[in-house]
Amino acid sequence: MSHFEEDPFRSPSPTQTPGYRPPTGEANTGLIVAVAIINYVFGGLQVGCGACLAIFGATFTQMMGGIIEQDQQMTPEDHAALGIMTAVFIGMGVVFALTGLPTVLAGYGVQCQREWGRILTIVLAGISALMAVMLLLGLNPLGLFFAGYSIFTLVVLLNSDNARAFK
Repeated sequence: MSHFEEDPFRSPSPTQTPGYRPPTGEANTGLIVAVAIINYVFGGLQVGCGACLAIFGATFTQMMGGIIEQDQQMTPEDHAALGIMTAVFIGMGVVFALTGLPTVLAGYGVQCQREWGRILTIVLAGISALMAVMLLLGLNPLGLFFAGYSIFTLVVLLNSDNARAFK
């Protein structure tokens, strides 16, 4: 007596199989956006860690200089050494922060689907792969993150369907 096919409260029948894949020839924009987000996160972490290294490293060396100065007489060479140490920490932090800026810029380029963003991200992924190899040879588990970033980024951006999405 009821028309089950016309029931408005019935769940819709699945139109596609689980594990959706975009049709052949179309870019998977979800993966492209994921690459952009990963670039933003990695770049932001690099900028933040560089700033912390510069600020806290310089502060630490100056605090140590103050403690040493209270306990004993400091020679001019000791003052110069602390100044050089402070400059090295600041320099390392600035360089580390500046290397994160291209990663953030690459994330923006990939998000806007610009060809320059894709190329910059591929270059950065190659550099990250080299860093991963060096870190993994030193048995540093951080190398797994660099390797994962490199592999995921290269697989997504070198896919011919995804490459056509960039202008």
